[in-house]
Amino acid sequence: HNSTLDNTATLTAIGDTNPGNNSAPISTTVIREFDVSITKSDDEDPILAGELLIYHLLVANAGPSEASNIVVTDELPALVNELTFDSANSTPGCSVAAQVVTCNPFSLGAGASTTVNIAAIVASSVSSGTTFINTAVVTDTVSGIDTAPGNNTSNDESTLIEAEADLTIAK
Repeated sequence: HNSTLDNTATLTAIGDTNPGNNSAPISTTVIREFDVSITKSDDEDPILAGELLIYHLLVANAGPSEASNIVVTDELPALVNELTFDSANSTPGCSVAAQVVTCNPFSLGAGASTTVNIAAIVASSVSSGTTFINTAVVTDTVSGIDTAPGNNTSNDESTLIEAEADLTIAK
C-alpha cells in the first residue's frame, strides 16, 4: 500500500519580524512498485495414472520494493476430477475449493524468490494419452503496483498420462 511522509522544516531567528513564514510543510506519497513473476514446472513427463504429480511454482520479486500480499492460485484441470489436490505434499497454507488451489498471502523482498509446491493425485482411471494443461497465477493487488503484470501467469507444459497395468494370470 502507499504511504505518506510528512515533513516540516522550521527556522528560528533572533529578531525575526515575521515568524509566521518560518516553517514549510511538505507531504510526499511513497508508492511501492515491484515485479512479481511465476514460473511453473512439474517433476515428470509423462506421469503415470494413479501417481502423485507435483507442480513447482517459482515465485520471484524483481523489486524494487517488497511485495507484501502475494497470492498464488492454481486451477487444477477438472476433467471429471482426474486430479485431486493433495495437501500433505503441497506447501503449507495452500487449500482447494472447486479445483482452484489458493495459497495464503506471503511477502517477498526485492530480489527474493520462493518455491510453492502444489501436489495432486492423478486418478488411476485416467486414459493413456490424456494431456493436462495447467495454469498458475501470482498477484499482489494490495501492497503496491506490479510494474510487469505480463509475467504473472505460467502454464505447465503438457503432462501426458500413461496408464500402466501389472497383470498376472494364475492357472
